[in-house]
Amino acid sequence: MLSMEIFMTLKDFVYHNFYYYFMSVEEETKSFLVLIVNTIARVLIWMVSNVFVGIYLGYGFYSGIMTWQNIVYYVFLVIGFVFLMRWIVKKWRRLFDN
Repeated sequence: MLSMEIFMTLKDFVYHNFYYYFMSVEEETKSFLVLIVNTIARVLIWMVSNVFVGIYLGYGFYSGIMTWQNIVYYVFLVIGFVFLMRWIVKKWRRLFDN
């Protein structure tokens, strides 16, 4: 039981120190870093999903003639890119308008 008490004490110590550390960070800096991480995460998710569908499932390649699956893949690729860019521009513009 002593090890469980030490673990709980250590857990509380770490939690409170991280809590107070992150609470001491200025709100503007924190929101800026969150915006950077969100942007990188969305771009990576978009890229990985398109690589998976395009390369792993084979919809990005065509031999000789394009099929309807290739056309649908490329249409969704472009539409997804447009929506991703709209989100990025909207979020970053809000940051610089203030």
